[in-house]
Amino acid sequence: MAKKEKVSTAYEYQGASALYELLFALLRRAKEPFPPFRIVATQFPWRELLDIIRQERLGGFVYYELMQHEEKAALFPKWFCDELRLNFQRGIARAEAFRRHYEEIVSAFVQKKVPVLFMRSEALQDTLYPSPGIRYLTDIDIIVRKDDFSAVRQLLSALRYAGDEHIPHLFKRDGVEVDIHWDESSNWRIDFWPNDVGINSKDIWQKAVTVAPTAPNVKKLWVYDEIIVGCGHLQEHSFQSLVWFMDVRQQILREGERFDWLLLLQRAWFYELDQPLYFVLKFLDAQRLLTIPREILKTLDEANLSPLERLSLNRLLHNQRQFISGELLYLFKIKAVMERGMFLWRLAELMRDDGLLPRQEIARAAVLLRRWFSLAGAMFRHWRVLRYGR
Repeated sequence: MAKKEKVSTAYEYQGASALYELLFALLRRAKEPFPPFRIVATQFPWRELLDIIRQERLGGFVYYELMQHEEKAALFPKWFCDELRLNFQRGIARAEAFRRHYEEIVSAFVQKKVPVLFMRSEALQDTLYPSPGIRYLTDIDIIVRKDDFSAVRQLLSALRYAGDEHIPHLFKRDGVEVDIHWDESSNWRIDFWPNDVGINSKDIWQKAVTVAPTAPNVKKLWVYDEIIVGCGHLQEHSFQSLVWFMDVRQQILREGERFDWLLLLQRAWFYELDQPLYFVLKFLDAQRLLTIPREILKTLDEANLSPLERLSLNRLLHNQRQFISGELLYLFKIKAVMERGMFLWRLAELMRDDGLLPRQEIARAAVLLRRWFSLAGAMFRHWRVLRYGR
């Protein structure tokens, strides 16, 4: 009996990475041809592509680009564009709701004269992207002084925000979340990253920009700090969401010719976050989403990276982000063994009783097991690199 020949489609030949190739081609905002598999429309996995776009939270980005370039939109099925249009419209409605919440919170802080620092405020004010439907917002992040933490909780409660039962620093109302961070160098992110790779809180307040002349206590992050914070946030979450890469890209594009690359490097070195900055810039440049000056990438050259960092960067550039562990990168960024132990302990103490957060033993144990098993799995997968440097 003759062996049945397998029919190979263009998608099978290209591999699953072809979907991301198409996605990046869309996001480049360039009138360049799409990959050749586009002509096999009946065989193309449109639903899988749509799932990837939603998973990466890029529905608004893709729809906006299709509307800007009709020659691109013509290659997509009508139902596909209709799905993205609905996502875009939901983004517009959500942005309007967030803007109302943002203005209400700002007004309350002005009235109470409590110092506050907003993160990603441009997105909340609809000034970062050309349309509010592009970036789907998820929460409002604020940084406050440790001594003001209780007052801020009372302020949000007075605005009818309800505290989360299991996460006391999170407040919710009408589908909008407010995430409170406080300004100690090791606590400015809830995840307690070690001091030597954290943000210097005093300096970040000094560089912050006042939101309104009549409200000196209400500020937003300086654009260079916003970018560095974004890169650190990406590594914290193992570079898992493309939408955060797009935020960094847009912050740089918005500044245009006035953007100072050397100043960005200085801020990264000051915060000891040059490695995540290099990862993000290298990825944006490799995917042709943003042109990075050669001298900047050369200054941040990967020759300074450890074997683990080089392996992680290589996986990032090949869009194998699922194999990267941000916690493992942070762990081996710390030189002293004792400080590494303290870092692991902080992972277990996310819900510790420090006068601000109540003890929640069950939640803390769950976080401990999840994070430690995740970290142990990453160390097992990278054992050869950690042991032999290759």
